[in-house]
Amino acid sequence: MFVDDFILRQIEQLANLVASLASASTEELSEEAVDEQFDEAYEKLIGMSADMLAATDASEVRRLLHDEAQLDALVRLSVTHADACVYRDNPDAAARHVARALSYLSDDDPRVPDLLERFASMSSPTRT
Repeated sequence: MFVDDFILRQIEQLANLVASLASASTEELSEEAVDEQFDEAYEKLIGMSADMLAATDASEVRRLLHDEAQLDALVRLSVTHADACVYRDNPDAAARHVARALSYLSDDDPRVPDLLERFASMSSPTRT
């Protein structure tokens, strides 16, 4: 029960962060400020910064997660981070975040086809 409440609070905090990032214009938040916000979100969710998370093997990350709700939150956060990178015209970073999100999921997860499609469009040499 305590772990469930803790994870729900983390997910709520992440939702608030995503809402604040989505409502801010590029003039309101510098690229560094956006990265700091995402680092804070990753820290709250899994206890590591985005850089540490990227350097950690996906299987080790999955082992650190408490349950499916936390996995879902991490995948959503990674995809949201990718969206922020697209918005900031950084498709290579966006593709890396989508690839990380995919690495956390099993092959039969229903989110995989959509994420693969997003990844392909971001890593395509004919991006528009």
